Amino acid sequence: MESPAKTKLSDYPYLVTVIEKEAYIAGALRDGYVGKYTDNHGKIHYVITVYNKDVYWLHQLAEFFETIYGVKPKLNITPNRTPYLRLYSRTLVQYFAEKFGHPIGKQTNWGTPMFIKQSYDENLWISYIAGYFDAEGGIDINRRQIKFHTSWDGDTCPPLMDIKIALARFFEIRTGEVCMYRNDKGNIPRFVLRILKADNERFFKTFPFLNKIKIQRLLKIMPERSQPQDSSPAEEGGPEN
Repeated sequence: MESPAKTKLSDYPYLVTVIEKEAYIAGALRDGYVGKYTDNHGKIHYVITVYNKDVYWLHQLAEFFETIYGVKPKLNITPNRTPYLRLYSRTLVQYFAEKFGHPIGKQTNWGTPMFIKQSYDENLWISYIAGYFDAEGGIDINRRQIKFHTSWDGDTCPPLMDIKIALARFFEIRTGEVCMYRNDKGNIPRFVLRILKADNERFFKTFPFLNKIKIQRLLKIMPERSQPQDSSPAEEGGPEN
């Protein structure tokens, strides 16, 4: 498969159909919360929340929700806090549980949604991986390293293994191993998957990223904006400092 040229966000041939947008949302929920809680009066509330520093990206995600599900999450911006989308909907929480296999609550054992995992549709994987990276991707500019992060309650991380396999199978993008590193912010292990540096440009051009902050960081490590890339394997270990 040849990587499409990256021009501007509106030129992408992806994220057009409902199923592609749903795959993107499934990826984006990797950094979200789909669950319920009981208030002081005993009433149960079903809630979906997605945090991100990129307000533009949150707007895009909210539009996807409105287009597909007919409801638009509220964008919340408060001083000294990460902006977030929030939506109260029992129907949609239960739908995500059924369609995406998302636990109603913590997602530290949430595997790849089966409608994606069992698919050989490249566009579906493109949409899912783009949403996943926009939510949980990272870029180390100094090391020119692209990576995915995920918390997983176990010794291995199946969602990142699925990403690794899909990148190789469908897009000929090479990666390092899925590695565990210590989570200084909690007891649940964190895992990282790194893109081979020689495949940074292919990765960037293949997926329809919408997170402007991450797009700008990715641009800084592309060949025309940095030193020539080497072909060394992705490093092992934890995240950058």
